[in-house]
Amino acid sequence: MTRILSVLCLLCSLILTACQAQTELLYKVVPARITSSTPAPILVLLHGWGSDENDLIGLSNSLPPDFIVVSVRAPYKRENGGYAWYELQFGNGVFKETIGQAAESARKINSLLPKLVKELHADPKRVFLGGFSQGAIMSLRVGLQAPYPVRGIVCLSGRFPPDLDLNKIPAMQKTKIPVFAAHGTDDKVISIADGRNIIQKLQSAGISVTAKEYPMGHQISKEELMALKLWLQQNGK
Repeated sequence: MTRILSVLCLLCSLILTACQAQTELLYKVVPARITSSTPAPILVLLHGWGSDENDLIGLSNSLPPDFIVVSVRAPYKRENGGYAWYELQFGNGVFKETIGQAAESARKINSLLPKLVKELHADPKRVFLGGFSQGAIMSLRVGLQAPYPVRGIVCLSGRFPPDLDLNKIPAMQKTKIPVFAAHGTDDKVISIADGRNIIQKLQSAGISVTAKEYPMGHQISKEELMALKLWLQQNGK
């Protein structure tokens, strides 16, 4: 009987370990193309709904060469393929966020940031967090509230997180986190009105925003990347 219990405990331990491993965020890394004697700045990218870590990693070629670029896979696997930071619930003609899943994803990202800095020998004072679409929403949610301080936030084609209360963020913290926010004027997935709402809310709270609009849909353009590269160079010094 004792032997059976021991075997069962071992099996439970193995199952638990496997489940824990599956909950860890996976990511791809592109090292800095120009190295120096000082730790490099790092940009952590979060993909959009239904995509994965391969989607944004290619942007590294258009970003400052002294940056480490990391693209992270969201934790929730979708039935139709790809991954999400949280599922969307449809009701009353609109999509709503699954706040519980968003909060759990935020917790995982918060835990990942110091881990990446340590493993990749990045500069802990020059950590940038950014994303596209749902990843942009998560970047705002995490970056403005993160216990681990970020140097700046990149928001590409996103919207303001419905559960984010800027009044609860210390004024000193808000003034230290600049935001690059860009959006397509022809975006049919997340409207330009949602993009402009981000800017209005952040600026009203005293947050420095570099706002850009481009004649495009729900996508990332070369002109947008050129502006982002310049912004990262200016804020990553």
